[in-house]
Amino acid sequence: MSLENYNEILNKIAPYAKDIHLYNNGEPFLNKNIIDIVGVTAAKNIKTTIHSNLNARTFDEYEADNIVKSGLSVLSGSIDGASQKTYEMYRIGGNILKSINNFKQLRAAKLRLKSKTPSLVWSYLIHRYNKHEIYKAREIANDIGVKIVFSLMDVWNNTDWESSFHKDRSALVKLNRMVLLSGLKKWPDNLDVGIDIMKRVMTKIGTKAKLVKKIIPGYTDQITLSSNLPYYCIQPFNKMIIDSNGIVLPCCTVCDDRSSLGNLLTDDIYTLWSNREFMKCRDFLLHFDEKKKVGSVCELGLCGVNTSF
Repeated sequence: MSLENYNEILNKIAPYAKDIHLYNNGEPFLNKNIIDIVGVTAAKNIKTTIHSNLNARTFDEYEADNIVKSGLSVLSGSIDGASQKTYEMYRIGGNILKSINNFKQLRAAKLRLKSKTPSLVWSYLIHRYNKHEIYKAREIANDIGVKIVFSLMDVWNNTDWESSFHKDRSALVKLNRMVLLSGLKKWPDNLDVGIDIMKRVMTKIGTKAKLVKKIIPGYTDQITLSSNLPYYCIQPFNKMIIDSNGIVLPCCTVCDDRSSLGNLLTDDIYTLWSNREFMKCRDFLLHFDEKKKVGSVCELGLCGVNTSF
């Protein structure tokens, strides 16, 4: 996306945007304008987040300083392993030391500039071949001074990559949240114990608590979707996914122009958000268990959810 097009889109969404994630199906640091894009967004007091593989560039002190000074709120780096052998099974051609060293440069820049931002987060997607390195990764993250978050890699029923945790797909996500809510400074050594703690924490909080509204997928305001839908199906109700060409998509799992709901470079945001195509997506998702067919782009079968209907 060009800086010119981004500014045009930003001006349209700024009155409504609370948080802009500057990534989706691509690597943000391949965009030569990414620092300027972060800067103009942060200038409007909008939180900015980048998710990167941290392998596209090697950050030197100058570039690390510029990233920190840009106003970026969160930088999440994908490192799915604690050794090169494990890491490259999924991140083919990637270099784990390059990613870790980039984290170190950013951490050093934050200390040098006495900046609280960006928050640095190691994102670890668990699959069958890297689950044994979870605790080693946590140790490395602690050593270099970054947070670490574990989640399950979407394997779309591919048993070759499916780990034992995929039988309870929310297990590690729940454990991450348990650590956040309970204030524990380290994870329980026994994962099953951690999950049990999470269940007790959730029971104590209750489903009507304000915290739950923020942490349980599939819930926004008074909208509750079918339990048969994955968490990202809430996105047509509370997010706007904008592709590099301005096309608006129903959620982050699709990138095909056939899923277009309109184009923010040519459309008015209010009209687009309330147009017929957007409404058909919401109608379909709200009545998912009734097998309601409304002709929405969500029914085209361009994402993994289509296997459920």
